[in-house]
Amino acid sequence: MKRAIVLVLALGCSTADVPESRMRAGTAKAKITPAGPVLMAGYGSRNKPSEGVAAELWARVLALDDGTGEPKVLVTADIIGFGPALSRSLKAEAQKRYGLSDSRLLLVGSHTHSGPVTSDPAFADGLQTTLLDLIGQALGAMTPARLEWAIGRAGIGMYRRLPKPDGTWVFGDHPDGPVDPDLPVMAVRAPDGTLRALFFTFACHCTSIRNGKDGFYRIHPDWAICCSSLEQKLPGTQVMFVTGCGADIDPAVRGPLGDAEKNGASMVSSLEAVLQGGSFKPVSGPIRARGKRLDLPLEKLDGEAVQRMAEKGRPAEKKFAEDLLRRRHTGPVRDSHVEFPIVAWRFGAGPTIVGLAGETCVEYALRLKKELGGDRVWPVGYANEVMCYIPSERVLRENGYESGWSPTFGRGVAAFQMSGYGWDTPFAVGIEDRIVSGVHELMKD
Repeated sequence: MKRAIVLVLALGCSTADVPESRMRAGTAKAKITPAGPVLMAGYGSRNKPSEGVAAELWARVLALDDGTGEPKVLVTADIIGFGPALSRSLKAEAQKRYGLSDSRLLLVGSHTHSGPVTSDPAFADGLQTTLLDLIGQALGAMTPARLEWAIGRAGIGMYRRLPKPDGTWVFGDHPDGPVDPDLPVMAVRAPDGTLRALFFTFACHCTSIRNGKDGFYRIHPDWAICCSSLEQKLPGTQVMFVTGCGADIDPAVRGPLGDAEKNGASMVSSLEAVLQGGSFKPVSGPIRARGKRLDLPLEKLDGEAVQRMAEKGRPAEKKFAEDLLRRRHTGPVRDSHVEFPIVAWRFGAGPTIVGLAGETCVEYALRLKKELGGDRVWPVGYANEVMCYIPSERVLRENGYESGWSPTFGRGVAAFQMSGYGWDTPFAVGIEDRIVSGVHELMKD
């Protein structure tokens, strides 16, 4: 990994809404672009390492302290996501080094499909070292600040699940499907009102760049390049993308590299509209951080379904099923549940950022905003640990890629999109209510 120059920005002071010298903030950023060829994440059809860099990847950190001496730290990175092993290792070291409890450190990957495989030990170790250094830099740079937030709109997302007459669901543009057009933005300002940092959320995959016939093998943050583009237009401002619940949302414009740049430019325009709209509301402390882990149950393994997959599946399915059959005779199958961490940051009387783990489908955000209020809850996906897709109840029952099971073999054995993450079966029905109930618990005073 390239060791880049770290940029640290000191942030401003308070307003009447935040007692002077109580709210403080600090930022830091560094390039995390791999130094040479690496295996790339996101598309299983790739069959060789990366071939150069189309645009740099970045990690960015924002530290916030409401005067309690218990800072909250937001980390974003242009990576496919923070896997459980990387997340837990990073959080353990951050606790040891900086005293950050689990709920006070929020890790979010942009989910670019044109970045490195994060399970590679060399990249993961270098990334952890860089992020820990950045956290320390941001904590050390905290100065008085004031916060504001607003909600805009963006339109680059398209529901990607398309129903077929036979009852199956496939990839395809579905203009009538659910999307989340909200674009919440948090701004950090200096004493004179100068913008020093902002972070925003939008629910959409970073998959503008498609493989094409020969594949795309260059490093690029996809449409999240909007962060660097806006930073160039606003010198001295750090811009951070905090991924939304967009597991079943793709960019409406997809294809060559230029489409990522088009989508990034569109997002810059949407963010500029929010910044120029004058609709920001002041945000005061305290910033209360809470977290919990849920156990989401998996379906019971169906031996007959496994046997059918071993006999009639595609090559990758046969290999998985044969491994399952061997393990059934030599020992127990893997876990019967998936650990699902949730983190909630409540900003005084302002919004509560709810960080949901995994590749979270859009209906979680829509339901939470309906039940808790769109001006109260700020849903975030891909937070802290990305361990598999997290389908909504509707998606789980319907089938299709995000559901984790195939109608060919039934619900008793995992399809590739679930087995590829290391699970033997899909989720059992009922996980949406369990997750939403967990969020409700964290939102209570």
